[in-house]
Amino acid sequence: MPKGRITRLNKDLEPQEILLDALSAKREVEMGRFEVPLSQMILKIIFGIFLLLSFFLIARAYQYQVVDYAKYNQLSSRNQFIRKYLNSNRGIIYDRNYKQIVLNTVTFDIVCDKPKFNDEKLEKIALLIKKDKEELKKNLKDANNEITVYKNLSQDDLVLAYAQIADVPDCQVAKREVRQYQDAMDFAHIIGYKKDEGTGMGLEYEYDEFLKTTPVQIRQERDAHGKILSEERIEAPEPGKNLVLNIDYDLQKKIYQIMSQKISEIGAPSGAGIAIDPRDGSVLAMVAIPGFDNNLFSKGMKQEEWEKLITDRRNPLMNRAIAGYYPAASTIKPFIAYAALKEGIVNEHSVLDCPQELCLVNPYSGKKLCFVDWKYHGSADLNKAIAESVNPYFYKVTGGWDKFKGMGIDKLTKYLDLFNFGKETGIDIKGEKAGNLPTPEWKEKKYDQKWSVGDTYNLSIGHGFIQTTPIQIANAYVPLANGGTMYKPHIVQKIVDQDKNVIKEIQPEIVKKDFLDPVVLEKVRKAMIETVNSPAGTAHVLSNLPVQAAGKTGTGETSRDGRYDIWISIFAPYENPEIVLVLIAQEVPSGRFFVGPASYEILNWYFTRNNTSTSDISSSTVTTTQTSSPDIPAPSYEAPISPEDQIPGLFNNQEQ
Repeated sequence: MPKGRITRLNKDLEPQEILLDALSAKREVEMGRFEVPLSQMILKIIFGIFLLLSFFLIARAYQYQVVDYAKYNQLSSRNQFIRKYLNSNRGIIYDRNYKQIVLNTVTFDIVCDKPKFNDEKLEKIALLIKKDKEELKKNLKDANNEITVYKNLSQDDLVLAYAQIADVPDCQVAKREVRQYQDAMDFAHIIGYKKDEGTGMGLEYEYDEFLKTTPVQIRQERDAHGKILSEERIEAPEPGKNLVLNIDYDLQKKIYQIMSQKISEIGAPSGAGIAIDPRDGSVLAMVAIPGFDNNLFSKGMKQEEWEKLITDRRNPLMNRAIAGYYPAASTIKPFIAYAALKEGIVNEHSVLDCPQELCLVNPYSGKKLCFVDWKYHGSADLNKAIAESVNPYFYKVTGGWDKFKGMGIDKLTKYLDLFNFGKETGIDIKGEKAGNLPTPEWKEKKYDQKWSVGDTYNLSIGHGFIQTTPIQIANAYVPLANGGTMYKPHIVQKIVDQDKNVIKEIQPEIVKKDFLDPVVLEKVRKAMIETVNSPAGTAHVLSNLPVQAAGKTGTGETSRDGRYDIWISIFAPYENPEIVLVLIAQEVPSGRFFVGPASYEILNWYFTRNNTSTSDISSSTVTTTQTSSPDIPAPSYEAPISPEDQIPGLFNNQEQ
């Protein structure tokens, strides 16, 4: 090896390399070392941190894989597999003859998974179907872990949505079964509705337990981007049960159409009608006017539509047939007559003088309170008193007059209670009101005032403090019609499956039986015939019916001057009654006595619809105007009194 050369591996070091190394070493000394050895403490800290991080990662992996495996496996599965709930057919509602009142139809909605729904997706959907985002936001529906963004897509919107909904992750177009109501206005208060949040009214709400379905459960498998990979049905649907009603579809429509037309013609705001079969208490028709379109609830109601409905001053959502409070007016007189006959106050031949004005003396103020009849009748027996609605007759038999002793308030309220005034009938639909049967105790508690004979007089003609409902009047007339049996009125006849096999049958429920004296009752019934047969009878318009009818009219005062609540209560045929019909119109202008003509048209149609040989008397011959409305009680007034006008013992008679 040559002198002065160092050999490294297989390469010799040149002299200049040795020189450069020496210079580098000298430079490092001058500038400080580039590489400084780490201290042992720093190395230990770094190693400790590394160990802690490794332990933490191993512990978390153990927690996920072992301790919380079930939990996170379930969450992972939920993320991968989504359950969808699709309703099958809700139960159908039929009338008594299996005529379908409610249908199930198909609509399409845009729905999104609730956990992944956000404002950005809402905005995309709004642009997609060209709707206002804020409007959509106001009407979002939340159910079964999904958000319904838009209901009941139109054909154009459906095409757009199907074509582009894939651009909105976790959202889709869903097929829905929705209710469609036939003749919705006519049947609105019977059928009602049920909203998604569980509120509602009518049979849809009351019988939801039977009508509702067991939904179809579908499991969807998705990838990490939310794309649906597959679908699997994991639970079969069970359709809802069907309701068969006692309602007569055609009768319901007829009552609603005639009442609506005539109420509109005379300028009245509202009314109601009830028809009951007195043979078993089944409700044949139940009408409240105005009605409403319950299809709005099933197809999706906008907020402004709901506000318009609930702010309507006529209150169309109110079922006046079971919840409207009215003075009973003269429809109460057959029950007063029964009480007077039963207590021996009068018999059917008793004749009472009935002046147009009766005045009571107030022993404290020295004034007299005068009750003026709607017209002068002269003397009257039971038949005339019922037929012509003679108020003084009923004043006398209840509160007394001069030396004639009436039955008194205690016996009067006992008999009205016998017919269940002031009580709910128990009809199988929510919302019924009990009304009010006043008593001396009630008045003292409510007004801190003593009962007076004037109060008894008012009650005897269905005025004053008494409040009743159309269903209550109709149900009280049922035992008058059938000879003494009161039923609990019922709308639903039976519940059947999809093949019309009976699952549950609603049997007639007797509330009271044989609680009336048949001899006394027949006398009252014969007097009620005169309401129709007598030329002076207040329901003489019904004398042209193809069957014999009996009943009573009534006219109640309202808070509006010159406006009256007009009643008619009829049962027919007289010998074997098939129907009790009660109609009322609210705030009818004076002189427009329309319920008589309306009841004629309804009953004439009812008893001739299946009998083509019976000639139909044209309704055009029946007018809805009269020179005066029957039964209108002239308002009482105070008049000066002289000593000779005082009636000895009259006010002492009030507790009898």
